[in-house]
Amino acid sequence: MKKIKIKRERIGIFLIVAVVIVFILLLAAFKDSGDTEALYGNRLDDVKEYPVKTSTLKKIESEIKKTDKVETVTSRVQGRIVVVDIIIKKETSRDDAKLLADIVANDLSEKQKELYDVQIFIDKDDDATFPIIGYRHKKKDAFSWTVDR
Repeated sequence: MKKIKIKRERIGIFLIVAVVIVFILLLAAFKDSGDTEALYGNRLDDVKEYPVKTSTLKKIESEIKKTDKVETVTSRVQGRIVVVDIIIKKETSRDDAKLLADIVANDLSEKQKELYDVQIFIDKDDDATFPIIGYRHKKKDAFSWTVDR
């Protein structure tokens, strides 16, 4: 009887030690896998050669503000997307607002246009037909706009 009891205890101890070792190995594997990856993976490697700099974004903002159709403009780069948020004045029409997208496209270099998508949010206070959103894919020449309401 003692041999059976000792054998069961050895098997139990061996199983507990094996489970603890497997748990430690899995924990180490998951910890290492998350530390080395960037947020966007390697999809942004080629845009490092042609970044949209802060000076370019400021130039876009100032060009849009010169039109006297705009109250505020903000811009940012998010991965491979240049995002421009515009709040227009009350007297500005939808068609005039859509023309502001050409300013953004003209201020980017040809190589930047090939690498970055452009997304434009245009809003107007107290108008049910706004906001409108324009999107230009990097392989297209023109903007696509949300459907008129």
